[in-house]
Amino acid sequence: MPSAAILALEGRVDRLVQAWSGPDSPGCAIGVVRGGEVLLRRGYGMASIEHGVAIEPGTAFRIASVTKQFTTGAALALALEGRLDIDDPVQAHLPWLPDYGTPVTLRHLMHNVSGLRDYLELTRWGGMALDRPASEADLTAAIARAGGLNFPPGSRFLYSNTNFLLLGQIVEKIEGEPLEAVLDRRFFQPVGMTRTRLVRDPSTVVPRLATPYLRQPDGSVIRAWQAYPTVGEGGLVSSLDDLLRWARHYDRPLAGMAHLVQAMQQELPLTGGGWQPYARGLEVGTWRGARTVGHGGLWPGYRTEFLRVPERDLAVVVIANVDAIDPHRLARAVAAAALAEEGLPPEPPLPPGLDRLAGRWLDAEGLCVYELTPSAAGLTGRSNGVGYSFQPAGGGWMRAYRGAFELAVRADGDGVLADTGAGRVVRLERVAETALPSGLPGRYLADELATEWTVAADGAGLAVRCRGPLAAAGPWPVTAVGPDIVEIAMPNRWMSSTVIAAVERDAGGHVAGLRASSPRIRELRFRRVP
Repeated sequence: MPSAAILALEGRVDRLVQAWSGPDSPGCAIGVVRGGEVLLRRGYGMASIEHGVAIEPGTAFRIASVTKQFTTGAALALALEGRLDIDDPVQAHLPWLPDYGTPVTLRHLMHNVSGLRDYLELTRWGGMALDRPASEADLTAAIARAGGLNFPPGSRFLYSNTNFLLLGQIVEKIEGEPLEAVLDRRFFQPVGMTRTRLVRDPSTVVPRLATPYLRQPDGSVIRAWQAYPTVGEGGLVSSLDDLLRWARHYDRPLAGMAHLVQAMQQELPLTGGGWQPYARGLEVGTWRGARTVGHGGLWPGYRTEFLRVPERDLAVVVIANVDAIDPHRLARAVAAAALAEEGLPPEPPLPPGLDRLAGRWLDAEGLCVYELTPSAAGLTGRSNGVGYSFQPAGGGWMRAYRGAFELAVRADGDGVLADTGAGRVVRLERVAETALPSGLPGRYLADELATEWTVAADGAGLAVRCRGPLAAAGPWPVTAVGPDIVEIAMPNRWMSSTVIAAVERDAGGHVAGLRASSPRIRELRFRRVP
């Protein structure tokens, strides 16, 4: 690209992140690769506000779930070498896992269609937060207890960190060495990623690691903190320069790696024939009419977007050290800036009547509450406390702007139609003020969690107090969102999440238990105990 065009690109990107470029603000690192050439590699804001250290292209960040493609790549390399079969049941390699009553294979893990419950949700429901110390043994114990599945394997997509924690353990078992060494030998050393390594212990000192920050309601920031170990599902530390090298490697792989790179990007249809948005450790989607392949990363105070647009021979990397930056949207704005001289298909226009979507909406069958907020700029939403943006998808539909969410919505009379994936379209009803279910106070036990929830009076309402195998927590406020359906809020300093629970009654109308769901756990039951 001519130097004048590069200067123009730098100017466009500088304007996109102007609010995060100051000497007293956290910020981000942004890079662009086009045609194998690095066009942009810049840091904005501070890696450490306390010590006055600016973000640079070599600054290290925790890149969280961007790790998953490397873990999957290591497993696929073993398969290409004939050392494992991706259609093996997981128990063939990890016999401590329960019998789920139906085969769960390594292929299911790679594509996020296993139905296995997410261990982060399992521990959170048991009273743990990410700032409470846990061991890898604690996390695998939570997985071993959870004998139920969210759905039959292969029937639908649902993001689960459990899949990649297990894949990493399988790779370690076959290779006979820690995953850190496997990834370094197979990927980081050959590609020249000298600042990338797997760091499972959060207390490990990492040179030039950016401090993670959380923005507060008043605009100030505080340090983020986490105490969980992370391995194959999210343990990598990397830099902008290293991820740009990795992005370039996809389209120009090293000798002997072309088949592996191709295998990592292979998609898998659902058993019912429908499409799902996850390849092998990689999210797939569309942007301005072109296929995208990449992944996001989210951890307290760190956010990453690794985006490739193969048809345009373009890759964009954005890594932030504050939760208030949305790298997913920012990366696409940077991609548009990089292609501005060529012209792009226009975004579909916003459908009329977006204001009719405003409010809180209940999916009573799917046990989910969606909070939709339209504006002149488009539509944003939250479900069970998790936020995301939407993009126009034609026909009045607005589709969630992230590969980790399967959701599209459009107005339907006085309600909202929601497409929640795997061919399921349901009509949402507006959440109305409703009385709390009668007879709800009491003790409830979830065998899959080895956890007891106690619902009791708390001020003028009700709250849950939790006692799990590792921690106690609460009070968690309980509010009614529908007839015999409640929302349980689990606030924390990083991200406030919620669980939606339906009250189950016996033939006499007495409360017999709860059927509960959250973004990555479906239909988990609590039975009432004396």
